[in-house]
Amino acid sequence: METTLLTAIINAENNYIGREELISLLKLNLSSNFDLILNTTICRLRKKLADFNSCITIKTWRNKGYSIEGPSISIKQPKEKCPHC
Repeated sequence: METTLLTAIINAENNYIGREELISLLKLNLSSNFDLILNTTICRLRKKLADFNSCITIKTWRNKGYSIEGPSISIKQPKEKCPHC
C-alpha cells in the first residue's frame, strides 16, 4: 500500500494528486474509514522518509491532495543524489 501511494504521488501529472484519486487507487472500501487509512499511510511514509534523512518530503495541499517536495525524482529513472545531504 505504501509503495503504491508513494509511486502515485511521485508520478502525479499535476504536481499533486487528490485524496479521492489516492483512495480509488488504493481500492479502499468506502464503507471503511478510508480517511483514517490514508492519513495513517501518509504519516508512516513521512516518518520513513525522515528516518532515512531524506531531502524528499510529502507536502499536503489543503483541499487538493499531496505532492513530493525535494530534488527532481522519477520512479522510472535512477534516484538522484540529494545535494543537501
